[in-house]
Amino acid sequence: MTDWTLERTEMIKRALEYFELKLNQLVELEDQANDVNSLLLEDIRSNTHKLSQAYTLVSTGNVEKSIHEYRTEVCGALLTYVAGLENSKKNACKKLPGAKLSFDHINREIELADKLKKELCK
Repeated sequence: MTDWTLERTEMIKRALEYFELKLNQLVELEDQANDVNSLLLEDIRSNTHKLSQAYTLVSTGNVEKSIHEYRTEVCGALLTYVAGLENSKKNACKKLPGAKLSFDHINREIELADKLKKELCK
């Protein structure tokens, strides 16, 4: 049984929000109407709806139910979120070459997300 501390719950919410943002950005990129794009947009909207449902459950304290019903979406959110955090670190380093930046908060978030991925996404 996973310990659903406030820190872990809030991190899952951030991951779900981030994944939904990334899916919505895909919608913006697929602005040319054709049959393939229409199918893709329907799938993205379906995924976005599931993420929203999972987020609502987590926000109302039903984390276990969210994981049970939306495990695929939560795991996808964790994977996407970690990739986004890693990318943010790389981008900051590129923009400030030679600077010795500390990423304590981002590294802690990545560590927590990785731990949850191992627990939930087997």
